[in-house]
Amino acid sequence: MKQQYSISNDKIEKILTKYNLGVLKSCVPIKVGLINPAFLINDLYVLRIDKSDHLKNIQGHDTRFEREAFLYNLLPKRGIPTPQCLGFDSSGEIIPEKYIIVSYIKGTSLSDGFRNLDKETQQKLSFQMGEVIRKIHDITPDDLNGSGLFGPKSGWKTLYEKEFAFYLEEAIKGKYFLPEVEEEIKKTFQQFQSHISDLENELRLVHSDFSVSNIQINDGKIVGIFDFEWSHIGDPLWDLQKLSIKFQLGNGFSVRNFLRGYGMENPTKEERIRVKMYTLHQGLWEIWATKTQLFPFGEKEIKEGQQLVNSVIALE
Repeated sequence: MKQQYSISNDKIEKILTKYNLGVLKSCVPIKVGLINPAFLINDLYVLRIDKSDHLKNIQGHDTRFEREAFLYNLLPKRGIPTPQCLGFDSSGEIIPEKYIIVSYIKGTSLSDGFRNLDKETQQKLSFQMGEVIRKIHDITPDDLNGSGLFGPKSGWKTLYEKEFAFYLEEAIKGKYFLPEVEEEIKKTFQQFQSHISDLENELRLVHSDFSVSNIQINDGKIVGIFDFEWSHIGDPLWDLQKLSIKFQLGNGFSVRNFLRGYGMENPTKEERIRVKMYTLHQGLWEIWATKTQLFPFGEKEIKEGQQLVNSVIALE
Protein backbone atom coordinates (compact mmCIF):
# COMPACT_ATOMS: atom_id res chain seq x y z
CA MET A 1 0.00 0.00 0.00
CA LYS A 2 1.32 3.41 -0.98
CA GLN A 3 2.30 5.49 2.05
CA GLN A 4 0.59 8.87 2.20
CA TYR A 5 2.93 11.84 1.98
CA SER A 6 2.54 14.63 4.54
CA ILE A 7 4.01 18.11 4.76
CA SER A 8 3.82 20.41 7.78
CA ASN A 9 2.01 23.74 7.75
CA ASP A 10 5.29 25.37 8.72
CA LYS A 11 6.99 24.17 5.55
CA ILE A 12 4.07 25.20 3.37
CA GLU A 13 4.16 28.66 4.94
CA LYS A 14 7.87 28.91 4.12
CA ILE A 15 7.14 27.99 0.50
CA LEU A 16 4.39 30.61 0.27
CA THR A 17 6.70 33.22 1.78
CA LYS A 18 9.50 32.32 -0.64
CA TYR A 19 7.27 33.18 -3.61
CA ASN A 20 5.28 36.03 -2.01
CA LEU A 21 2.01 34.09 -2.16
CA GLY A 22 0.49 35.25 1.10
CA VAL A 23 -0.30 33.38 4.31
CA LEU A 24 -1.53 29.81 4.67
CA LYS A 25 -5.30 29.57 5.11
CA SER A 26 -6.06 26.05 3.92
CA CYS A 27 -4.29 22.96 2.60
CA VAL A 28 -6.14 19.98 1.11
CA PRO A 29 -4.50 16.90 -0.43
CA ILE A 30 -5.68 16.32 -3.99
CA LYS A 31 -5.42 13.25 -6.17
CA VAL A 32 -3.32 13.80 -9.29
CA GLY A 33 -1.03 11.48 -11.17
CA LEU A 34 0.26 8.12 -10.06
CA ILE A 35 3.18 9.00 -7.83
CA ASN A 36 3.68 12.64 -6.93
CA PRO A 37 1.56 14.02 -4.05
CA ALA A 38 -0.24 17.32 -4.56
CA PHE A 39 -1.99 19.84 -2.31
CA LEU A 40 -4.53 22.58 -3.00
CA ILE A 41 -3.37 25.65 -1.09
CA ASN A 42 -5.81 28.45 -0.22
CA ASP A 43 -8.02 27.35 -3.15
CA LEU A 44 -5.55 29.30 -5.29
CA TYR A 45 -2.40 27.23 -5.79
CA VAL A 46 -1.40 23.63 -6.39
CA LEU A 47 1.79 22.39 -4.74
CA ARG A 48 3.27 19.21 -6.26
CA ILE A 49 6.11 17.23 -4.72
CA ASP A 50 8.53 15.02 -6.66
CA LYS A 51 8.46 11.63 -4.92
CA SER A 52 9.57 9.43 -7.81
CA ASP A 53 13.12 8.51 -6.85
CA HIS A 54 12.61 4.99 -8.18
CA LEU A 55 12.47 6.44 -11.71
CA LYS A 56 15.90 8.05 -11.47
CA ASN A 57 17.45 5.67 -14.00
CA ILE A 58 14.94 6.58 -16.70
CA GLN A 59 16.30 9.09 -19.19
CA GLY A 60 14.84 12.54 -18.62
CA HIS A 61 13.39 11.74 -15.21
CA ASP A 62 15.53 14.18 -13.26
CA THR A 63 14.32 17.14 -15.32
CA ARG A 64 10.57 16.39 -15.26
CA PHE A 65 9.62 19.25 -12.94
CA GLU A 66 12.04 21.58 -14.70
CA ARG A 67 10.23 20.87 -17.97
CA GLU A 68 6.87 21.68 -16.43
CA ALA A 69 8.17 24.91 -14.90
CA PHE A 70 9.59 25.95 -18.30
CA LEU A 71 6.40 25.14 -20.21
CA TYR A 72 4.01 26.68 -17.67
CA ASN A 73 5.83 29.93 -18.34
CA LEU A 74 5.77 29.52 -22.13
CA LEU A 75 2.48 27.85 -23.09
CA PRO A 76 -0.03 30.37 -21.66
CA LYS A 77 1.61 32.98 -23.89
CA ARG A 78 0.73 30.79 -26.88
CA GLY A 79 -2.97 30.57 -25.99
CA ILE A 80 -2.68 27.12 -24.42
CA PRO A 81 -4.69 26.80 -21.17
CA THR A 82 -2.12 25.57 -18.68
CA PRO A 83 -1.49 26.70 -15.12
CA GLN A 84 1.12 29.39 -14.59
CA CYS A 85 4.32 28.43 -12.78
CA LEU A 86 4.59 30.45 -9.58
CA GLY A 87 7.65 28.74 -8.18
CA PHE A 88 10.02 25.83 -8.69
CA ASP A 89 12.68 24.70 -6.25
CA SER A 90 15.24 21.91 -6.39
CA SER A 91 17.55 23.32 -3.70
CA GLY A 92 16.28 21.12 -0.85
CA GLU A 93 16.31 24.11 1.49
CA ILE A 94 12.69 23.83 2.67
CA ILE A 95 11.91 20.19 1.90
CA PRO A 96 14.31 17.55 0.58
CA GLU A 97 12.30 16.94 -2.60
CA LYS A 98 11.89 19.08 -5.70
CA TYR A 99 8.57 20.88 -5.82
CA ILE A 100 6.59 23.11 -8.13
CA ILE A 101 3.75 25.48 -7.20
CA VAL A 102 1.32 26.56 -9.91
CA SER A 103 -1.95 28.45 -10.25
CA TYR A 104 -5.13 26.45 -9.61
CA ILE A 105 -7.63 26.07 -12.47
CA LYS A 106 -11.17 25.31 -11.33
CA GLY A 107 -13.16 22.68 -13.12
CA THR A 108 -13.69 18.95 -13.56
CA SER A 109 -11.41 16.45 -15.24
CA LEU A 110 -12.58 15.36 -18.67
CA SER A 111 -12.51 11.75 -17.49
CA ASP A 112 -15.05 12.53 -14.75
CA GLY A 113 -17.31 14.98 -16.57
CA PHE A 114 -17.51 13.99 -20.23
CA ARG A 115 -20.16 11.27 -20.06
CA ASN A 116 -22.56 13.52 -18.15
CA LEU A 117 -22.64 16.12 -20.93
CA ASP A 118 -25.14 16.35 -23.77
CA LYS A 119 -24.11 15.11 -27.22
CA GLU A 120 -23.66 18.60 -28.70
CA THR A 121 -21.24 19.60 -25.93
CA GLN A 122 -19.36 16.31 -26.31
CA GLN A 123 -18.94 17.02 -30.01
CA LYS A 124 -17.66 20.53 -29.32
CA LEU A 125 -15.20 19.25 -26.72
CA SER A 126 -13.90 16.66 -29.20
CA PHE A 127 -13.12 19.54 -31.57
CA GLN A 128 -11.52 21.60 -28.78
CA MET A 129 -9.25 18.70 -27.83
CA GLY A 130 -7.92 18.67 -31.39
CA GLU A 131 -7.38 22.43 -31.29
CA VAL A 132 -5.51 22.33 -27.99
CA ILE A 133 -3.09 19.58 -28.96
CA ARG A 134 -2.54 21.28 -32.32
CA LYS A 135 -1.43 24.43 -30.52
CA ILE A 136 1.00 22.39 -28.45
CA HIS A 137 2.36 20.80 -31.62
CA ASP A 138 2.88 24.24 -33.15
CA ILE A 139 5.74 24.68 -30.66
CA THR A 140 8.97 24.00 -32.57
CA PRO A 141 12.36 23.07 -31.10
CA ASP A 142 13.47 26.64 -31.83
CA ASP A 143 10.57 27.99 -29.76
CA LEU A 144 12.08 26.23 -26.75
CA ASN A 145 14.98 28.70 -26.85
CA GLY A 146 17.64 26.05 -27.21
CA SER A 147 16.59 24.37 -23.97
CA GLY A 148 18.15 20.94 -23.56
CA LEU A 149 15.29 19.78 -21.33
CA PHE A 150 13.29 18.24 -24.16
CA GLY A 151 15.78 15.92 -25.84
CA PRO A 152 17.85 16.07 -29.03
CA LYS A 153 16.65 17.81 -32.18
CA SER A 154 17.95 15.08 -34.48
CA GLY A 155 18.10 11.30 -34.65
CA TRP A 156 14.66 10.89 -33.08
CA LYS A 157 13.40 8.16 -35.43
CA THR A 158 16.47 5.95 -34.94
CA LEU A 159 16.25 6.22 -31.16
CA TYR A 160 12.53 5.55 -31.28
CA GLU A 161 12.87 2.41 -33.39
CA LYS A 162 15.41 1.02 -30.95
CA GLU A 163 13.05 1.65 -28.04
CA PHE A 164 10.08 0.08 -29.83
CA ALA A 165 12.10 -3.03 -30.72
CA PHE A 166 12.98 -3.47 -27.03
CA TYR A 167 9.35 -3.29 -25.84
CA LEU A 168 8.23 -5.64 -28.62
CA GLU A 169 10.89 -8.19 -27.68
CA GLU A 170 9.79 -8.08 -24.03
CA ALA A 171 6.13 -8.58 -24.99
CA ILE A 172 7.00 -11.53 -27.21
CA LYS A 173 9.01 -13.12 -24.41
CA GLY A 174 6.03 -12.77 -22.10
CA LYS A 175 3.62 -14.24 -24.69
CA TYR A 176 1.04 -11.50 -24.18
CA PHE A 177 -0.36 -11.75 -27.72
CA LEU A 178 -1.46 -14.39 -30.16
CA PRO A 179 1.11 -15.26 -32.86
CA GLU A 180 -0.98 -13.57 -35.56
CA VAL A 181 -1.10 -10.34 -33.53
CA GLU A 182 2.68 -10.46 -33.05
CA GLU A 183 3.06 -10.77 -36.83
CA GLU A 184 0.84 -7.73 -37.42
CA ILE A 185 2.91 -5.71 -34.94
CA LYS A 186 6.11 -6.71 -36.74
CA LYS A 187 4.52 -5.88 -40.10
CA THR A 188 3.59 -2.36 -38.93
CA PHE A 189 7.09 -1.87 -37.53
CA GLN A 190 8.60 -2.83 -40.89
CA GLN A 191 6.28 -0.38 -42.67
CA PHE A 192 7.34 2.37 -40.28
CA GLN A 193 11.02 1.61 -40.81
CA SER A 194 10.85 1.45 -44.60
CA HIS A 195 8.12 3.95 -45.57
CA ILE A 196 8.48 6.78 -43.04
CA SER A 197 11.21 9.36 -43.56
CA ASP A 198 13.56 10.47 -40.80
CA LEU A 199 10.88 12.94 -39.55
CA GLU A 200 13.50 15.59 -38.74
CA ASN A 201 11.34 18.34 -40.27
CA GLU A 202 8.26 17.12 -38.41
CA LEU A 203 9.63 17.29 -34.87
CA ARG A 204 7.62 19.39 -32.43
CA LEU A 205 6.84 19.63 -28.73
CA VAL A 206 5.02 16.46 -27.70
CA HIS A 207 2.89 16.36 -24.53
CA SER A 208 3.52 12.60 -24.18
CA ASP A 209 0.56 11.94 -21.85
CA PHE A 210 -2.34 13.57 -23.67
CA SER A 211 -5.15 11.70 -21.93
CA VAL A 212 -8.53 12.48 -20.43
CA SER A 213 -7.26 12.66 -16.84
CA ASN A 214 -4.94 15.55 -17.77
CA ILE A 215 -7.61 17.78 -19.30
CA GLN A 216 -9.82 20.08 -17.20
CA ILE A 217 -13.24 21.31 -18.33
CA ASN A 218 -15.65 23.92 -17.02
CA ASP A 219 -18.99 24.98 -18.49
CA GLY A 220 -18.47 22.80 -21.55
CA LYS A 221 -15.05 24.20 -22.40
CA ILE A 222 -11.47 23.05 -21.97
CA VAL A 223 -9.93 25.31 -19.34
CA GLY A 224 -6.75 23.45 -18.48
CA ILE A 225 -4.24 20.88 -19.66
CA PHE A 226 -1.71 19.47 -17.23
CA ASP A 227 1.12 17.02 -16.61
CA PHE A 228 3.88 17.95 -19.03
CA GLU A 229 6.45 15.99 -16.99
CA TRP A 230 7.30 13.64 -19.85
CA SER A 231 7.02 16.18 -22.67
CA HIS A 232 9.76 16.01 -25.28
CA ILE A 233 10.73 16.88 -28.83
CA GLY A 234 9.40 14.22 -31.16
CA ASP A 235 6.85 13.26 -33.78
CA PRO A 236 3.68 15.18 -32.79
CA LEU A 237 1.47 12.29 -33.92
CA TRP A 238 2.76 10.45 -30.86
CA ASP A 239 0.05 12.27 -28.89
CA LEU A 240 -2.70 10.75 -31.05
CA GLN A 241 -1.91 7.21 -29.91
CA LYS A 242 -5.15 6.71 -27.96
CA LEU A 243 -7.55 7.65 -30.74
CA SER A 244 -8.05 3.98 -31.52
CA ILE A 245 -9.98 3.51 -28.26
CA LYS A 246 -11.75 6.86 -28.64
CA PHE A 247 -9.56 8.56 -26.09
CA GLN A 248 -11.13 6.53 -23.27
CA LEU A 249 -14.30 8.60 -23.55
CA GLY A 250 -16.64 6.14 -25.23
CA ASN A 251 -19.12 6.75 -28.04
CA GLY A 252 -19.64 10.43 -27.17
CA PHE A 253 -16.15 11.26 -28.38
CA SER A 254 -15.96 12.16 -32.08
CA VAL A 255 -12.70 11.20 -33.80
CA ARG A 256 -13.90 13.15 -36.84
CA ASN A 257 -14.38 16.37 -34.87
CA PHE A 258 -11.07 15.86 -33.07
CA LEU A 259 -9.22 15.54 -36.38
CA ARG A 260 -11.06 18.62 -37.73
CA GLY A 261 -9.90 20.61 -34.72
CA TYR A 262 -6.40 19.24 -35.19
CA GLY A 263 -6.38 20.15 -38.89
CA MET A 264 -5.93 16.60 -40.18
CA GLU A 265 -9.36 15.63 -41.51
CA ASN A 266 -7.99 13.18 -44.08
CA PRO A 267 -4.85 11.51 -42.72
CA THR A 268 -2.39 10.26 -45.31
CA LYS A 269 -1.21 6.67 -45.45
CA GLU A 270 2.05 7.65 -43.76
CA GLU A 271 0.22 9.51 -40.99
CA ARG A 272 -1.95 6.45 -40.38
CA ILE A 273 1.12 4.24 -40.09
CA ARG A 274 2.70 6.64 -37.59
CA VAL A 275 -0.41 6.82 -35.38
CA LYS A 276 -0.77 3.04 -35.53
CA MET A 277 2.86 2.57 -34.50
CA TYR A 278 2.54 4.90 -31.52
CA THR A 279 -0.66 3.19 -30.37
CA LEU A 280 1.12 -0.16 -30.49
CA HIS A 281 4.03 1.40 -28.61
CA GLN A 282 1.79 2.67 -25.82
CA GLY A 283 0.23 -0.75 -25.39
CA LEU A 284 3.59 -2.50 -25.31
CA TRP A 285 4.96 0.10 -22.88
CA GLU A 286 2.08 -0.38 -20.44
CA ILE A 287 2.81 -4.09 -20.33
CA TRP A 288 6.54 -3.48 -19.81
CA ALA A 289 5.96 -0.81 -17.14
CA THR A 290 3.66 -3.16 -15.24
CA LYS A 291 6.11 -6.03 -15.49
CA THR A 292 9.00 -3.92 -14.16
CA GLN A 293 6.79 -2.13 -11.59
CA LEU A 294 8.38 1.22 -12.39
CA PHE A 295 4.85 2.56 -11.97
CA PRO A 296 2.15 1.31 -9.57
CA PHE A 297 0.44 -0.65 -12.34
CA GLY A 298 -1.34 -3.99 -12.12
CA GLU A 299 -3.58 -6.34 -14.06
CA LYS A 300 -5.75 -3.43 -15.23
CA GLU A 301 -2.83 -1.85 -17.12
CA ILE A 302 -1.81 -5.20 -18.61
CA LYS A 303 -5.31 -5.56 -20.03
CA GLU A 304 -5.36 -1.95 -21.22
CA GLY A 305 -2.06 -2.46 -23.02
CA GLN A 306 -3.41 -5.57 -24.70
CA GLN A 307 -6.62 -3.73 -25.59
CA LEU A 308 -4.71 -0.88 -27.21
CA VAL A 309 -2.69 -3.27 -29.35
CA ASN A 310 -5.62 -5.48 -30.30
CA SER A 311 -7.89 -2.53 -31.07
CA VAL A 312 -5.51 -0.88 -33.52
CA ILE A 313 -4.75 -4.22 -35.19
CA ALA A 314 -8.51 -4.83 -35.58
CA LEU A 315 -8.92 -1.54 -37.46
CA GLU A 316 -7.19 -3.01 -40.51
